[in-house]
Amino acid sequence: MNDIPIWLVFAATFALVALGVELGLKGGRALGAGRAGDTERQSTASVISTAVTGLTAFILSFTFGLVADRYDTRSTLVRDEANAIAAVNQLLDILPAAERPQAQALIRQYVDVRLAAHASHDPAQMLAAAGQTPPIQAALWQTALAHAQRDPNTNLSGQLVQAVNALGDLQSNRIAIGLQNRIATGIWAALAVLLLMGAMTIGYVNAVDEAKRSRLVPVLAAAFALVVTLIAVLDRPQSRFISVSQQPFLDLKNSLPPAR
Repeated sequence: MNDIPIWLVFAATFALVALGVELGLKGGRALGAGRAGDTERQSTASVISTAVTGLTAFILSFTFGLVADRYDTRSTLVRDEANAIAAVNQLLDILPAAERPQAQALIRQYVDVRLAAHASHDPAQMLAAAGQTPPIQAALWQTALAHAQRDPNTNLSGQLVQAVNALGDLQSNRIAIGLQNRIATGIWAALAVLLLMGAMTIGYVNAVDEAKRSRLVPVLAAAFALVVTLIAVLDRPQSRFISVSQQPFLDLKNSLPPAR
């Protein structure tokens, strides 16, 4: 699903719903729905159609809730990681003056790598960029650990070690939630089947009611297509349509001291 262009998601959903209404209408007419002597009642067919479309709406709502919560979590993790990096940068002031510039350069490099990972808008490139951070984390860890060993009784030394250690955890969470946790293929398949079934019941109700093809079918198809497309966009961390703001990282970058 991730490789399908967003415009194609919209077009495919629109076509699926429109096709379902058409199949239901023609199928109902082929079965004699609405003709004299037909035992199918319009009220009964409407109840079944409402139940199917309601179930479809429930699954859509459930799926949207999943991606919306994940989007909020990604936004929170961006802010938390920026705050964690800022905390490490502040704690670098406890280092000896000779070691401080190199450690601050590592922080600037770390921020640039994290911004580049998001700007790529490609999952493979995001993972590749994220792979550049472990050596930086290791260098910061060795610096913090060496200082803590030289001065083990200083509380700030322990805080620096903990702050550097937190960077790895936050990045792992961002990778897991942003790139690895996605809507399962089975959910997409079930959603497509329910959309088709719901559209077919709507078309069948029109056949029972002896109605012609409604002019509002494109509106119905567009509405479902918009919701499904929105879900697909929110499920893609690399999307250019709705992207998690990196402003906390940009603010952090602007606040860092210039290279010496």
